[in-house]
Amino acid sequence: MNKIIMIAASILCSYFSMAQTLSNGEYFIKVNRTGKYLAIAGASKDNGARLVQWDNEYSTHFRFILTHLGNGIYTLKAKQSGKYISTEGAATQGAKLIQWDWQNQDNQKWYIRAHAGGRGYLLICVQNNMKTIMQNWGATTDQPKNGSYLFLSNALPQDMILDFKKNETSAIESSKKPNSEKLIIKTKKRVN
Repeated sequence: MNKIIMIAASILCSYFSMAQTLSNGEYFIKVNRTGKYLAIAGASKDNGARLVQWDNEYSTHFRFILTHLGNGIYTLKAKQSGKYISTEGAATQGAKLIQWDWQNQDNQKWYIRAHAGGRGYLLICVQNNMKTIMQNWGATTDQPKNGSYLFLSNALPQDMILDFKKNETSAIESSKKPNSEKLIIKTKKRVN
């Protein structure tokens, strides 16, 4: 009986570690294989600007607001533009990832699932369960470079594992702002 309980506990622990959720907040998203970070191309604020990888400049176009909608579903909003990571057109094989105004459609909603190896997360489109991959991802000689764009694919040579790094500097910066309390100045009344 004890062996059955131990096996059941082990299965439950591994299930809950896989179901781990990320907390809401601002993140930098690192591509583990390349060491580069996701960014909006050219720091654009326009609809249709591509999601690419680049050496991290710690600028706002590298920051994404992650919001958990429940059931393991998230939105990713580009901090510099206020637009959401979406697929270009229908979420089909090869659809590029871009930013777009919020439309509340499934091609703007994402599963962020822990990788089975425990080394990070996979980004999967809710609309069709396709994983995110990058241009030249499967190449043996040509590694993805700065500016390589992301797209959806079911035919993956290997998973693209992401590391979500919570940006704690926003909280630090806001705590350094001057206190906005009113300064009260007392003056003496002049007596004539």
